[in-house]
Amino acid sequence: KDRHKSYPTTDLNVVTDPFTKEDRKFLQEKLDARLAPLIERIFGIAREAVRCNDMFVVRYDATKGQTNLRRHTDSGHVSFNILLSDQFEGG
Repeated sequence: KDRHKSYPTTDLNVVTDPFTKEDRKFLQEKLDARLAPLIERIFGIAREAVRCNDMFVVRYDATKGQTNLRRHTDSGHVSFNILLSDQFEGG
């Protein structure tokens, strides 16, 4: 789904798009293992209190002209990236 006209990506919402229970568990484990401890250490927020209100996976498709993403500022209070695959070439 195209969420942002200014940024040419195809975003898949973790809640509303067809992710499996296992997919959601995998993403939650990444959040719990990587982001929550960092937020706890830096901001003093208990890792159990860290939750996502809007989590989506960005898919780049070079055949649709999605070869990069311009430098930008996200509208959320916290934005993070987790590499889900290393099966690609380039940045």
